[in-house]
Amino acid sequence: MAEVAAALDEDVVVDVQGDEPLISPQAVDAAIEPLLQDPGLLMTTLAHHLEGASELEDPDVVKVVCDCDGYAVDFFRRPAAGGSPGSKVSVLRHVGLYGFRRAYLLNLAAMEPGRRERDLSLEQLRPLEDGCRIRVVKTDYRIVGVDRPEDIAKAERLLLAEKEALP
Repeated sequence: MAEVAAALDEDVVVDVQGDEPLISPQAVDAAIEPLLQDPGLLMTTLAHHLEGASELEDPDVVKVVCDCDGYAVDFFRRPAAGGSPGSKVSVLRHVGLYGFRRAYLLNLAAMEPGRRERDLSLEQLRPLEDGCRIRVVKTDYRIVGVDRPEDIAKAERLLLAEKEALP
């Protein structure tokens, strides 16, 4: 993504991960809106509500913990044991889409991955380890990710249904 962004003359760039083939244009617009509104913001991402305990436990579903102001506190694949009753955070299903200030993306790409990023294979931990505040935009758009080979058939069915619904 940084290689492509380096050749652009844009302030805001969007990275849609390859495992999110069904992302809607409205979801992309929602992700970049905070960057357009706040020139000091460096990065955004999308998330939506988890659908039950099975998603919380599923390591293919990346979760994001948000503070009460809507910024990412942590990303994880498996929930930690315990927890804090009464804490003022929410856990959402992360969507593989990022909005960046181009300059921050270029700096981020030049950084070495941190320990947690390497251990958990979650690239979004690099900006957190760098101290970046990532604005998490909650969306009602239900995103269907392709995390396993069997998800491909489901995505293809949904794409076909969308195509058939077009006028």
